[in-house]
Amino acid sequence: MKKIISEISIKRREYWIDEIRKLSSNFGGDTEKLETESEKEIKKNGITSLIGHLRLCGNIPESYGHDTSEEKLYSKYTDCLLSLAYNELGLKSLVLKERADAADVEAFAKDYSFVADAKAFRLSRTAKNQKDFKVQAMQFLITVYSL
Repeated sequence: MKKIISEISIKRREYWIDEIRKLSSNFGGDTEKLETESEKEIKKNGITSLIGHLRLCGNIPESYGHDTSEEKLYSKYTDCLLSLAYNELGLKSLVLKERADAADVEAFAKDYSFVADAKAFRLSRTAKNQKDFKVQAMQFLITVYSL
């Protein structure tokens, strides 16, 4: 049977989980570093690297505490990946800095623009949490699933 997820992708995920844990002390600066480093990695390693990230980013690591800086930075990581995916599709995209009641990613084309919000969940969660479905201030909700 052909492997869907490569060993390289698994090692990259482990690296980013640890990197986010190390970075989670200065949210503003850490977010910018996360964006810059992930963009460099994708440019260096190509679309296959981005696809590997997208396949594995849908669940929040259980080692991150609930509502911690790590968890919030992981959310920004998924936003960065969504923005990079739009860029690869030929759109211009950016990760928005605001957090409350706003979308996290904005994408632009010649004749239209839209906003999106990447979502990741804990696999251990047993009940649906209503805050996960809050989309009042958004035009679209984009959920990142494994490809």
